[in-house]
Amino acid sequence: MMMYSKMKQSCEIFEKYNLGKDYFEADHDIIYGPDLDEDFSEEDINELETLGWFKSDEYDCWCTFC
Repeated sequence: MMMYSKMKQSCEIFEKYNLGKDYFEADHDIIYGPDLDEDFSEEDINELETLGWFKSDEYDCWCTFC
């Protein structure tokens, strides 16, 4: 389950890269983040994965479950 504090940390990482897509989408129990073609540092990738995000080939974006 995604906690507010983890979502805030995730948003801060996504915001660092000024992705131009300042929104999230959600459907049932999944939250969709930025596209996979965005370049993140290894440190930020590790942090996102620790926060519960994963790279989804099915949706071609970062995802997490609610």
